Parts: sequence; structure tokens; C-alpha cells
Amino acid sequence: MEDPETALIFVLTRRTAAELTSQLQGAGHSVDEYHGDLSQQARERLLVRFRNRQVRWVVATDIAARGLDVDQLSHVINFDLPDSVETYVHRIGRTGRAGKEGTAISLVQPFERRKQQTFERHNRQSWQVLTIPTRAQIEAKHILKLQELVREALTGERLASFLPIVSELIEEYDAQAIAAAALQIAYDQTRPAWLSSDVEIPQEESSAPKPRLGKRRESSSSDRPQCCVEIR
Repeated sequence: MEDPETALIFVLTRRTAAELTSQLQGAGHSVDEYHGDLSQQARERLLVRFRNRQVRWVVATDIAARGLDVDQLSHVINFDLPDSVETYVHRIGRTGRAGKEGTAISLVQPFERRKQQTFERHNRQSWQVLTIPTRAQIEAKHILKLQELVREALTGERLASFLPIVSELIEEYDAQAIAAAALQIAYDQTRPAWLSSDVEIPQEESSAPKPRLGKRRESSSSDRPQCCVEIR
């Protein structure tokens, strides 16, 4: 849903870092892992690639990430919540620096609600609590992105070079059908591969009541993890 330009994704263990990186790479994302099993030379090469935007996301453990300092980081994502408030503050403090905006996103399991509340009290800032998006919501977001790309193309300089093709096709097909077919091709080519896979994504909204923004959700009948967003 977010599609971060640059992101640090924090996990607790090297194994999780390797597994998550493999899953994200398999889904077509530009991502690499950064943890204690890497040699110093490998870490330095990854840092250079990350700073040069050759890699957009890095999945890292806390110990390894101490030497990973990147300017203009758009997102920090806590795939695993840390154990301490100090570690949480150190993680999210990597984004939104020098007057820039940044977003911190934390995946919170039901049993971690108390830890979430502790972090909120310490920072004196309530998290925006959301449920994990469904497949339908992700699809809708992708379609909106495609619509924006079409609007940009309609005002671009290259549009005229494709008009002869449209003129030829319109002799056989309806104009709306031609446009729909072109969108279908564009959508199929840009749609994230994992949306077509067997990745487990909720198909419908949770039956639990939605929380109001800025307020903690005191109870829930759902055992699905929540996505908590702190905008800095």
C-alpha cells in the first residue's frame, strides 16, 4: 500500500532477515539483507548500493543496523517490534531527519498490545491503528496508481506517436474497448507478481469494529496483526 521510496525494515533475528528478504525479492521488490552474518566488506558494498538507490529497501537486525546511516530515508518498518523503548526510538529516529518527513510503520501482534501502549506513552504520541489491508484494497490502490500514470501519459509528448495505431484499430473496434485493452495490458505488466500468487492476504475486512484514528483499540475479536503508523 505504501511502496516506500527507501525503507529500513527491522527484524529481530538473522534468520528472519534472510527469509523476509527472500520473500520480498521473490515478489519483485528491490531489497537486500543486512545482518551479523555478512562480512564487513559485504556490509560496506550494500551500504553504497543503498545510498545510491540501487537497492530501495534493506531488511536489517538492530546490531548490524548501527552502522547503517542513510539520509532521506522515507520509511522505517518494524516487521518485529523491538523489546525496549530505547531501541524503538533509535529505529524510528532514522527517518524524518533535518526537517524532512518520514513514516514509521509497525506490525503489531495481538499479544504485543501492551508493548504498543508502552511505546505510545513514552513518545507521548498515539499511533494510527489500522488493520492489515486486504487483497481487494491492495488491488484498488494499484489501479489508482495506474490511473495516475495514464493521466500523466495523456499530457505527455509521446502520446502523438501512438495515435496512428489508435486510428487503425478504431476502424475495427470501439474506442472504449481499445482503451480498456491497453489498460489491461499495462495492468498485467505492472501488477505485483505476488498478487497472483498464493500469498495469504485477508480477502475481507475484519468483523471487529474499526479503531478511531489517534485512539488505542482496547479489545478486538480478531487475531490478525494490526498495522500501526506513526507519522513524524
